[in-house]
Amino acid sequence: MLGGRADSAPRSDSRGEWTRWIKEGLFGMVDSETFSFSPKQAGSTEGEFMRLDFCCEEKVYPKRILLVAESELDNTKARGKRIEQDFEKLLAVKSPFKLMVYSSAKERYTNSVIVESLGLNLKNYGHHLLGETYIFMDYKEHSGKNGSFIAHTWQPYKSGKQVKLSKIALTESQSAPLP
Repeated sequence: MLGGRADSAPRSDSRGEWTRWIKEGLFGMVDSETFSFSPKQAGSTEGEFMRLDFCCEEKVYPKRILLVAESELDNTKARGKRIEQDFEKLLAVKSPFKLMVYSSAKERYTNSVIVESLGLNLKNYGHHLLGETYIFMDYKEHSGKNGSFIAHTWQPYKSGKQVKLSKIALTESQSAPLP
């Protein structure tokens, strides 16, 4: 996602700077002639659709959302609850791609714990649509110049509630540190 970025990641631990940097990466990946964004600028939080960090919709078919994203890079003990709260916003949005960016680097809240928690949210949600794809990205900001990530994806096997989640449905891949 951010691998092609020419500018370096923030050097501070400021969550606001990291969130803005990730949003700028998302803005840079999408053609602004074809798609519109909410918020209108990466550094803004005003006018966001459902208070989502990033929402991309087609201009030809207004309100047809193609990608929504939430990022929770909180590094406090409350991180687990905040990640869950942000993820719940993604559940409710009708979009084929739903991206959750988080960081599990501190306070013993590991990637496995987060994925298990998000999996419970997926299991308990009764309105899945066949074809939607959830992408979970555990961003490691302190590994390399622009960090690295572990990504997981999940897709429902049918519309409606998922009776059980297959462990195979959550697939893991590790990126090389970004340049």
